[in-house]
Amino acid sequence: MTPDTSPSLSPEIQQIADQAYFLRGKAIGAYAQIEFVLADMCLQFWEWPAYRHLKGQFPISAAARVEAVTVLFKATGPLAKHWKVLEPLLAQLKSYEKHRHLFAHGHLMLANANCTPTLHFRIFIQSKDGVGRHTENWTLSQMESITSDISAYAGRFGLLLDRIYAEHRLT
Repeated sequence: MTPDTSPSLSPEIQQIADQAYFLRGKAIGAYAQIEFVLADMCLQFWEWPAYRHLKGQFPISAAARVEAVTVLFKATGPLAKHWKVLEPLLAQLKSYEKHRHLFAHGHLMLANANCTPTLHFRIFIQSKDGVGRHTENWTLSQMESITSDISAYAGRFGLLLDRIYAEHRLT
């Protein structure tokens, strides 16, 4: 049973459960914003004369979008001057993938053992030996920290894109 469906939660525990779900959504939303921006960059910049020859199949996964954006910004053309600022941002995105996957696809449960609320994420993971269930234990503070990191990262990514779009009069 998930915490939001249990009628027996105390108001304090319900508040923790609500905060955990809020943080989960905030982290997923920030990551989704970045994925959208990567796709938007591909679609807009592939139409520029300097980059039309790079136009390819629309990248669905975040990794494919990063690869396509990397090709665009490393190519000779007006975007190349932004590569040194963009490169570390693209590299940092990979560090958030595991958390995004866990938050998006994991089953979140709240345990209250020894009067200490703990968050449990359970997720199925494919390995060479088959599928297994993986569990991670988190505190609310850990969720707040990673959510804050991902949100700040999305903000930095957005500011860079705003600057590039303003410079080239895009929307």
